[in-house]
Amino acid sequence: MNGRFQRYSAAYVGWLDRHAVLVLVVAAVLTALGGWSASRFQLKTDFAELLPQDEPSVKDLDRAKARMGGLSNMIVAVEGDDRQACHRLVDDLVAKFNMISKEYIVYMKYNIKDEKAYYERHKHLYIGLADLRELYRRLRAKVRYERVKNNPLLSMDFDGEPPQPVEFNIDDIRDKYKKKAGKASTYVDDYFTGEDGRLWAILLYPPGAATGVDFGKRMLRVVRRSVAEVCSGKEVGEEVTDRQLDRLIAGCRDSYHPSIKVGFTGSVVTAIDEQKAIVDDLIMVTSICLLFVGLVILLYFRTWRSLPIIGLPLLMGTTWTFGISIYIVGHLNNSTAFLAAIIVGNGINFGLIQLARYIEEKRAGKESSAALVSAVQHTAQATSTAALAASVAYGSLIITSFRGFNGFGYMGGLGMVLCWVAAFTVQPALLSLLERIRPMRIKARGSRLPAGLFARPYSRFALRYGLPLHIMGAVFALICVVVAIPYLRDPFEYNFRNLRNQSANLRGSGLLSNRVDSIFPRRLNPMFILADRSDQVPLIMEELKRRNSRGDTRGLFQDIISIYSLLPDEQKPKIRLLRKLRRLMSESTLSWLDDKQRAEALEYRPPAGIKPLTVDDLPYSMTRMFTELDGRKGLVVALYPRHGRSVWDGHFLVELDRSTRNIMLPDGERVTSAGTHTVFADMIKAIERDGPRAVIASLLGVMLLVLLAYRGLKYVVLMFFSLAYGVIWTVGPAAMIDLRLNFLNFIALPITFGIGIDYAVNVLNRYRLEGPGSIGRVLSSTGGAVILCSLTTLIGYSSLLTADNQALVTFGLLSDIGEVASLAAAVFMLPILVDLMEKRRLRKQAQDNRK
Repeated sequence: MNGRFQRYSAAYVGWLDRHAVLVLVVAAVLTALGGWSASRFQLKTDFAELLPQDEPSVKDLDRAKARMGGLSNMIVAVEGDDRQACHRLVDDLVAKFNMISKEYIVYMKYNIKDEKAYYERHKHLYIGLADLRELYRRLRAKVRYERVKNNPLLSMDFDGEPPQPVEFNIDDIRDKYKKKAGKASTYVDDYFTGEDGRLWAILLYPPGAATGVDFGKRMLRVVRRSVAEVCSGKEVGEEVTDRQLDRLIAGCRDSYHPSIKVGFTGSVVTAIDEQKAIVDDLIMVTSICLLFVGLVILLYFRTWRSLPIIGLPLLMGTTWTFGISIYIVGHLNNSTAFLAAIIVGNGINFGLIQLARYIEEKRAGKESSAALVSAVQHTAQATSTAALAASVAYGSLIITSFRGFNGFGYMGGLGMVLCWVAAFTVQPALLSLLERIRPMRIKARGSRLPAGLFARPYSRFALRYGLPLHIMGAVFALICVVVAIPYLRDPFEYNFRNLRNQSANLRGSGLLSNRVDSIFPRRLNPMFILADRSDQVPLIMEELKRRNSRGDTRGLFQDIISIYSLLPDEQKPKIRLLRKLRRLMSESTLSWLDDKQRAEALEYRPPAGIKPLTVDDLPYSMTRMFTELDGRKGLVVALYPRHGRSVWDGHFLVELDRSTRNIMLPDGERVTSAGTHTVFADMIKAIERDGPRAVIASLLGVMLLVLLAYRGLKYVVLMFFSLAYGVIWTVGPAAMIDLRLNFLNFIALPITFGIGIDYAVNVLNRYRLEGPGSIGRVLSSTGGAVILCSLTTLIGYSSLLTADNQALVTFGLLSDIGEVASLAAAVFMLPILVDLMEKRRLRKQAQDNRK
């Protein structure tokens, strides 16, 4: 070891020993400040938060929100076996919701009576022109026949032959328009109902500018209180808890019908549930990680003192990381929310290695101060290199523009450095102080577990059967390469349902949403294209319909609608024909018909003074979706993806994006679409673009760090050898189980390279210190500590497997694979190769000596 480094490290540890209390007080103050800063973090679970703000889809979505608002909704669903009870409850709820402040509800929809009344008033104009002509032809033929039949003089036109009877039947036309009514014709009393009248829905719309989960929580609580008051028949105060509200809402079974249930869903509730699920996952994952890491530390060191010695510095380093990161990343997203568990699992390694070496030196008979100096001296270089390698691996994500990656990179890279700083400032000071208060008693052979517990049994086996084991490892690596080649051609996850919280899909608001959606003939949340001028709207519609009928995008959309689509087409020729039809259906004409025919004819008799309809004639319930926040109407084009294709299917979303992202008009103007489809499409593109870039940057960064840290070619080659096996053994098993890559688990790949090199650095560094012939002892000492580090890291990753969020689960799974692969490469393939090289060198020396 370098003499200057020995002197400096001894002086440094001595200073920490003398000023231990000061160091701990300063660290505690910094931790308090970091905790206060970190407490201001907000969690934003919108997928758009993963993209950079200058991404075209984000800009387009922001512009659309500025014009249209959030377009969110809340749905109150009533279900029960008694239609009358459900009807009565819905009416009572509607009356109560009308009393809620406009701050929360500006519009409510629970039936189609306004639309039905409108279409009833203007039904003649909504009959197709061809059908009107056919109706006019049939009626005129019938009238002519009745005239001839009732006037003998007119029968002379038929040369004495009686006219052929003419029947007036319009059943085919009537059936045609009944079919067009679709699901609306099955509604009970024109209310939004489904499942044969057992499910009723009330749509509540907040102000257009009101967005965000915090607003949604307030709105949901106000609505739930209103439902509770209706169900309980008494006023409910603001101080009531959510659990009490649940009991009061369940009271509808007593006051209305035993089968009655009231549920809540819609985009507002879904966003709340998504965030709650992530927060619940965060608490559970972090708790499991801390619990099992603590158990492993106790199992290895067999002393309660090890928990604060390692835990406090680790907690401080993690807190400092989050306290500083708020000024870098601004808020937490779906990727960065769980970094606490990951930083704990990775950052604990530095303290573990140091404490393990300290105990090893104490067991060798050194005094506490000398043992601490030796522990710091012998672990600082290896752990600092490992920390920098991990930081570089995390930092490689910073070069990407995808915020799901770079935020993780900033926080993870900073966390590795700060956890190392805490391990080599706070931990030695704390250890020194505790040793002065009550020295740690360590026997050379005692009840404590031996340092080589994790590695000694297998190290003997590995070195004894090194060559065949090495061949087996190489063969497995070759198999991994063969399997990985086709997998890497398209390894990405395109089913976005697999990135959400599973409980939302299987129960609660997610399951209820699927049931409620079936009530409506179209999706409640269409895509939008916003025109700048009204003259652009028909051009946009024409281009979209052309694309929708094109071969490569045929049938993407069920409907393409503007506000003008709600008006009757061909109104002028229809009105001319309707006026003729009205004259034909005069009192004298109708008197020749029997009562049934007369009733049928009168049903379609146009009113007097019929005139063309305009947008102003449409009821608000029909124009609301096409009305902007400033009151402008008619600039919105709504696109409804066709049924049978999932809006969570990435391939379908890419198709939608390709078909609608840029609409070029005949005059050269361009308009763009906005919605979740463009956000998801850009997410896929960002992962495909930035993912490989981050992986390559991580590999190059780690390689450069190794070259700078180890000048000897032999050690550099060994390090790269270990890294190569870790990478191949990670990608191969992932391909074997078809583990799809997504916006979160892709991060595991560059991190694995940095964390994986950590183990090889520690093993190889100890081997350099011990010298040739020491690889068995290295595995039994440092190898045990390395395996312990790996266990704590595995615990951190494996805790993610308990999460409800499936993107997080796949991140934990891929990270576990990478961790095991990197560990195996460092404490299996690397030592075996070193041992084989030494044996070859010894055989060569023996041969030379014989010569």
